[in-house]
Amino acid sequence: MKKTVLEICMILFASCLLTLGYYGIVGEPNREIVCVSEDLEPHHVCMQTVIGDWGGEVQWVDARTRKEWEKNGIEGSVLLTDDAKENFNDLLNASMEAIFMASQQQQKVVIYCNGVACGSSKAVHAKLIEQGIYEEIYILHGGWKALSQELAKETSVLNQ
Repeated sequence: MKKTVLEICMILFASCLLTLGYYGIVGEPNREIVCVSEDLEPHHVCMQTVIGDWGGEVQWVDARTRKEWEKNGIEGSVLLTDDAKENFNDLLNASMEAIFMASQQQQKVVIYCNGVACGSSKAVHAKLIEQGIYEEIYILHGGWKALSQELAKETSVLNQ
């Protein structure tokens, strides 16, 4: 029994050493959000499109929780979430001026939540489309993760 436990510990130790060695040689894994426009569902958009084709001139809608939005939401974004702690209609009323201004300036409205698998953006998008608020409303593929990666790139360019 002791011999088996010792062998398992040795195997685990060797595995850890190999993993650390591999990490040291190859480096950190690439966790960048990959987005291919042609593969997206309707009304979904890549960050590259928002920055490249639209010049970043969009009205951001944060579909995360109020706490997350207040902590690190994009400047000028509005909070519209399906969080059960919030009243969607109250949030919508508070956001209407920004969305109306975006429509008047022919800007797109882009909704983001936490990541690729987050369903809040889809829920908010569906509610906005259902109410006929504005047609140029899109969901950002990769959500906050894609946005924060883009912000990190901009910051590193500014710091050079």
